[in-house]
Amino acid sequence: MEQENSIHKSLIVLLQILKNTFCKEEYIVLNKFAISFLWKFYLSEYHREEISDAFIRELSCSKQTEYIESLKGIFSDFSKKSDNSEYRIAFFKSEAHLIAFAQNLHSTADICAYLITYCTPNLKELYFENKSRINLYFVKDQLNDPETHDLKEKIMTLLDSKEFQYLSAFVNTIKHKEMISTNDFVSFETQPDPSRSLKIESFLYKKKQYESIFSSELSEKYFTSLQELYCAIFNELKNMQEN
Repeated sequence: MEQENSIHKSLIVLLQILKNTFCKEEYIVLNKFAISFLWKFYLSEYHREEISDAFIRELSCSKQTEYIESLKGIFSDFSKKSDNSEYRIAFFKSEAHLIAFAQNLHSTADICAYLITYCTPNLKELYFENKSRINLYFVKDQLNDPETHDLKEKIMTLLDSKEFQYLSAFVNTIKHKEMISTNDFVSFETQPDPSRSLKIESFLYKKKQYESIFSSELSEKYFTSLQELYCAIFNELKNMQEN
């Protein structure tokens, strides 16, 4: 059986199958969940590209605007290897996009949980009873029937993956502390690929130590792995509907 390997295609195929089994009102609700998921995913893709593009634009253009001047004031005491304000502003913009990328990608997990709950017959009542509590961990614990075993396995694979665990830990930690290194990173002046200049420091979350990585590993390798894991879940939902 052919399996889709892109988020957009796997969701569209699933919706096409479900359209014939849902009443109009229910399908509208399901479609809204799908749109919300894709919207957050595309936002993460946008910010993912901007992590490096912010460097390229800022360091290749000379901009004299009030906005840039105000940022120079903000960063007057910013500690880094270069005193050039253009590098400091580029760093600021790149970090902002990194955080937005991670937050939007992380938010897709809860929307995915709503999608699963709403299009799985024996879980739909939970949607109406537990809207505020629904997340992938909650959904996983409800999947105890033999026919949902494979779906549960796919969800567990996502939740247990190092990529999802790192993303969750990063998003929940960056809210409370500075984690982007401003000292221990390759110089902006000599680094040929600016996208690799941001370095996320090692951090502790829920008694687990997470290693230091470059932002490019999170936005490229981890992002690709999570996309594949989501596709596996949507493909399994499709298989359940077809069988």
